[in-house]
Amino acid sequence: MIRNFDITSDGKSMRLDVYVKDGDGVTVYDLEIQTTSQDDLPQRLRYYQGMIDLSLIEKGASYGELRKSYIIFICTFDPFERGLCCYRFENFCCDDKDLPLNDGAVKIILNSRGCIKESDATIIHKEKPT
Repeated sequence: MIRNFDITSDGKSMRLDVYVKDGDGVTVYDLEIQTTSQDDLPQRLRYYQGMIDLSLIEKGASYGELRKSYIIFICTFDPFERGLCCYRFENFCCDDKDLPLNDGAVKIILNSRGCIKESDATIIHKEKPT
């Protein structure tokens, strides 16, 4: 399903390529194709996360109603030039990397030019960042 987000009449909007909810309504997935390498890819991920979060709960609702979300960018280039097939990002404590924030937000960038590793097959369902 393609979904448009317009939060304010004069603000920036976005159109999601593929927006899917799982059968239980617990998790949402946004899949995007990126064909042009730009320096603002991390900020674009942040913006998409914010727009998705704003659409998931109503004014006055508990933040606990936010669903787990995956934003997946499929790139035709290597955005970080490290040769990885998959870059997975989650929030965790910088001072204790064994302490995840558990905010339910996961960002995955798939690099079509990267090297496939054995662990790539389970990348979406890892419990914590490595």
